[in-house]
Amino acid sequence: MYFPRNSVLAEACFRGGYIDSWGSGIMKIVNSCKAAALPAPVLEKDGGGFIVRLFNIILVYPTPQDQQEMNTNFKTED
Repeated sequence: MYFPRNSVLAEACFRGGYIDSWGSGIMKIVNSCKAAALPAPVLEKDGGGFIVRLFNIILVYPTPQDQQEMNTNFKTED
């Protein structure tokens, strides 16, 4: 059985509809990351707290020089 670390805060979140059942949040986060093809989150204890590190897909945008080169290489003949 799971017990919240801060019962007052947990109760407020439950009544506000942010929590639907105790202990289900971690698996929801992991499954959501997997469904979005994102890396798994890193879960850490930190003193008296808990940290969940989420990662996003890194988009690499071309530099202006790369963009110019792509435009030059892919020009079509008129």
